[in-house]
Amino acid sequence: MTQNKLKLCSKANVYTEVPDGGWGWAVAVSFFFVEVFTYGIIKTFGVFFNDLMDSFNESNSRISWIISICVFVLTFSAPLATVLS
Repeated sequence: MTQNKLKLCSKANVYTEVPDGGWGWAVAVSFFFVEVFTYGIIKTFGVFFNDLMDSFNESNSRISWIISICVFVLTFSAPLATVLS
């Protein structure tokens, strides 16, 4: 019985076709763009931070809640997005 397991483990898996049908690169590229846009939007709040403080006439601690809520939603919706995908 152990010899059968060794025979199965000693062979390399050689695929004649791409296992995912060739869509692996499309998924990787789309995931890259989703991450860039998601984190890019959150990081741009830092650029407009002083303008937001002036526009809304609020303190820096109250404006920072915007960024905190965005990061919270992004982080805690990840498991749901994983299950859905």
